[in-house]
Amino acid sequence: MLAHRVPYIWKKMPFVRIVIPFLIGILLQWYLKIEPTLSVPLLVISVFISLIISLLHINIGYTLRWVQGAAINISIIALAMLLTYGKDSRNHADWVGHHYKDSGAVIISLLEPPVTKPKSFKADASIQFVQSNGAWQQVQGELIVYLQKDSAAPPLDYGSKILFIKPLQPIKNSGNPGAFDYARFNLFKGITHQVYLKTGEYKILPASTSSDVTRLLIDIRQYVIGVLQTYITGPEESGVAEALLIGYRNDLDKDLVQAYSNTGVVHIIAISGMHLAMIYGILAILLKWIKPTLRNRILKAVVILSVLWIFALVAGGAASIVRSAVMFTGIVLGDLLNKKGSIYNTLAAAAFVMLCNNPFVLWDVGFQLSFTAVLSIVVFMQPIYKLVFVKNKLMDSLWQLSAVTLSAQVLTSPLIFYYFHQFPLLFMVSNFVAVPLSTIILTLELILIAVSPIAFVAQYAGQACSLFIWLMNTFIRKVDQVPYALYDNVQVNLLQAWLIFLVTTALGCWLLRKWKVGLPIAGLLILTLVAVNKLESYSLVNSSKVVIYNIPQHHAIDFIYARSNQFVGDAIVASEPMLQNFHLKPARINFGIQSSELLPVLSFKHPFIHFNEKKLLVIDKPQKFVSAKKIKVDVIVLANNPKIYISNLHKTFDCDQYVFDASNPQWKINLWKKDCDSLHLRHHSTPDKGAFVMEL
Repeated sequence: MLAHRVPYIWKKMPFVRIVIPFLIGILLQWYLKIEPTLSVPLLVISVFISLIISLLHINIGYTLRWVQGAAINISIIALAMLLTYGKDSRNHADWVGHHYKDSGAVIISLLEPPVTKPKSFKADASIQFVQSNGAWQQVQGELIVYLQKDSAAPPLDYGSKILFIKPLQPIKNSGNPGAFDYARFNLFKGITHQVYLKTGEYKILPASTSSDVTRLLIDIRQYVIGVLQTYITGPEESGVAEALLIGYRNDLDKDLVQAYSNTGVVHIIAISGMHLAMIYGILAILLKWIKPTLRNRILKAVVILSVLWIFALVAGGAASIVRSAVMFTGIVLGDLLNKKGSIYNTLAAAAFVMLCNNPFVLWDVGFQLSFTAVLSIVVFMQPIYKLVFVKNKLMDSLWQLSAVTLSAQVLTSPLIFYYFHQFPLLFMVSNFVAVPLSTIILTLELILIAVSPIAFVAQYAGQACSLFIWLMNTFIRKVDQVPYALYDNVQVNLLQAWLIFLVTTALGCWLLRKWKVGLPIAGLLILTLVAVNKLESYSLVNSSKVVIYNIPQHHAIDFIYARSNQFVGDAIVASEPMLQNFHLKPARINFGIQSSELLPVLSFKHPFIHFNEKKLLVIDKPQKFVSAKKIKVDVIVLANNPKIYISNLHKTFDCDQYVFDASNPQWKINLWKKDCDSLHLRHHSTPDKGAFVMEL
């Protein structure tokens, strides 16, 4: 029976059939870098074959239907390849990287109002003109501009034009093992360069470039932020209010964000489809009184879609909320036309629309988590909910909320393990309280914006909103402080994440969907996962290495033996959680570190460090070395800007490798590099090449 239903179900989900080859095309283009000279003929030929078969006699066409199906799939793959190629700004003839010279002037236009950072003002900008060979060349490309922070913010806004003569710096990764790929993250947004401008290094031009629609959205956003900051008391409360309503995260307290992440409710302050669903529900209730005539139904659809899309755009167009907006658009149009489609088809349609607009959104963690969570809820929510029967309506509603939370975790857990290397064990408790509170808060915020022209009414709404946000923040902090609330330091690579995902899916289908084959498949996958883990553990236990990190203005070395490490470096790096989480933790997870302790194979005899039969010389202050003959060392590390010359070191030491870490100024590193080149010495600069890793 099921075998007969599969073709029917498959036909009812055309976008599912389209999005699969589309994904294949995106991945092929990104990893194989296929030129249009191959993908364009592939597209033309496959479309031509499909059309020819369509024009043949029905009997011949039916016989060749598999050929036509293959041709259609190939054409979709080729189309995805072309869209991905075109979205990469580096492939455009007028990309700034093809025309810019370091000595030339540059004109940029701000794409947003500058945001205040601890040490600077920051904004994304489009590069409009560069000076090349004495002439102005119109180019395209985007960059991040940092402006020196003086006593007052510069008179800049969205659309402001700036002229400067200062080298653009390509955006680079830190190069630390396991670190976030910041360069790729920005490339996928079209941003490839950055520049830091001090006061007096740039000139604001009188002309400006702006879009009326973008200007309107920014004005709405600024107005909302102004209202929230005026009427919601407390910096933490207003920061959460801004993030909850419009996804503005610049005013969020970092420790509070970490607490939300640790307790499994960070989706509340990361604008998501949940927020749009709430607004859709409110609009549906408010417009329920309208008589269901055709004209009124069209008007209702226009109003709902306008509000949803304006909110999505004002909220910054995050992947999760755009996904939700596209899905609700399909639902609203389906209701208007009295047609209800498959939720899987609607979900695939939303993914297809977003990927056509920007194929690189496929790598966005928010995109992956958003679609996976919705798919997980659709597949597993009802089976989980039916496991327990509750008579009481209030308790039944609470159990339904719990079932949604549980079902969302089924397929998102492998992604959480892989990307965040942790899992909140008390996510049920946190969501049980935080989701209803956030619903109340969001409703109060919408009321606050609506009544903001009436100051005394807005004040009461702001006070109520502040109270509920304070309650939610306090609750989250308390949960975060519970012992063993977080399963941390989860070491999962991409292969292991996929195996966990498949095991979870198979077990879920066996338990909740009564799929009998699910259990043996899950058992086989578990055995594979165990084997992979054993091989991984064996390779890590039998390895040792030295890692000299690239941490701006800091000196940091990890000595790794088996699955333990010992840290040597600046005290601030060892004690500052933000520095550890951003720079050290990803590398330690990458290398499978399970504990930090004093290593038996590591010994100190200042300034020398002996590690597993290797000798390192760490020079972090001016020193004089006198020796009758050259001293053999394996690595010389220069840190904290010591006043020392490479030529003097070379006279005293027989060294295989010099390393300059990021605690030294770049100008000093450049001098040392020149000296090493003249003496034919191997050298490694962590600011230029990333972390130095020596396998032993």
